[in-house]
This record gives sequence, C-alpha cells and structure tokens, in this order.
Amino acid sequence: MEGNGLEADDKLMNSLVRGLCRKSMKEIDLVEVAYQMFEKMKKRGFVIEHSTYALAIQALCVANKVDDAFINLLQMVRLGYIPRLIAINNVIRALCLGGKVDEAFYVLVLMYENSKIPSRMSYDLLIHELNRQERTLSACNVYGAALVRGVVPHKKPRR
Repeated sequence: MEGNGLEADDKLMNSLVRGLCRKSMKEIDLVEVAYQMFEKMKKRGFVIEHSTYALAIQALCVANKVDDAFINLLQMVRLGYIPRLIAINNVIRALCLGGKVDEAFYVLVLMYENSKIPSRMSYDLLIHELNRQERTLSACNVYGAALVRGVVPHKKPRR
C-alpha cells in the first residue's frame, strides 16, 4: 500500500495486525512480521486498539518473545487499557517458564494497582515457579496476598 501512495487508517491497520497475530499462532514464522507491523504502527502514531495489543501480546508469548510481551503489556497499561485475564496469565506463564518470576510478580502487582483482581491461575503460576526456585517465603507471601483478596490458590507454598 505504501508503494502505491495509499495511506491506511487506524481501523485498517489494527485489523491487519490482528489478522497477522491470529495467523501467527499457527504459523510461528509470521510472528516477526506481525510484530514489525505492530511496531510500525506505534512509530507512525496510529491509535492501537485494546484487542490489537492483547493479540500481539498473546502472539509474542506463543513465540517465546517474553520480554517483548512484557514490555507491550506495560505499554498497554500505561495507555490506560486494562488487559484481560487471559493476556495477564499468558504473560505470567511465559515469564515463569523463562524463570523471570520477579517480572511475573510485577505483572500481578500492576493488576492490583489498576483494580484488576488476578485469577486463581495467576497466583498458581507464581506459587509454582517460586516453589520450583525454592523461594518459600516469597511463595508464602503470594499465597497470603491471594487469600487476603478472597482468592484461594490450588498451589500451596512448600514447607
């Protein structure tokens, strides 16, 4: 489109990136194309919709681009969008699988700050990884924080 002198609007670009992100869940090599297009949108000042951010984050998690997913989740929140629990859990899971439990904990705290109550799965993912890293006191703190907020995790801290 650019080569023909045509300009795309926000709606069209959001649709294009969402479509690429959906397709990239099955064809992993498309993730890079989708992410490049997503970054171009940000640089050129397009208004990025909530659902476009969510799908880009999900695609990045599937492609194991955890740091990019984490950064885009933070940008999404800074813009005033509140991510859905599935996006939050995808990022927490990806961070935990990568051993980045402190960043995963930060995502949990970020949700509290934005009045979003994380799900039982969010806590379970963190507690599991903290147990795996033998950080029992931290696992106890996360478990206690869940209980205070009325969520009873399935996972419990190791003794």
